[in-house]
Amino acid sequence: MWPMLLSIEPILGNGNVGYFLNSNRQYESWKLFEGKAYLNDTLVATQENVFQLKNKNPYVAVLINNKTASSGEAISVAFKGRNKTKFFGDRTYGVSTGCKSYTLSDSSRINLATSTFIDRNHIKYGNSITPDVKCKETETAEKAIEWINLINTNNKQIIP
Repeated sequence: MWPMLLSIEPILGNGNVGYFLNSNRQYESWKLFEGKAYLNDTLVATQENVFQLKNKNPYVAVLINNKTASSGEAISVAFKGRNKTKFFGDRTYGVSTGCKSYTLSDSSRINLATSTFIDRNHIKYGNSITPDVKCKETETAEKAIEWINLINTNNKQIIP
């Protein structure tokens, strides 16, 4: 999820974009700052050649469906609560959880879900993420484009 978060940092902006919440009710923040991704205060990924958008706060249509899973759901959660953002499509797969990998005594590995995704407004997920506008898969992109076009037609006014 970290490379994906870094690639959309120009759209998301700097700061906290989500959290992991573990069974002890401890939060670990997902932070982005100038081409660097942090888990709390620990640097976990970097990106060179960070670009800037001309429009620092664009409208964003996020397209999701039941094939959006795991790190794709983390990216979706990072967009949740962002202003000027609307979700189109269908419910995500439903694995919006953080996993840790453990090595077993026979050297095999197991990945266990140990935390739940939380958005920037502290809304808990842990299962499917629901779109704002439910659409058939064949209509999702069209509906998102219609929304963006409507915004552009109405001089950038916020459309509910």
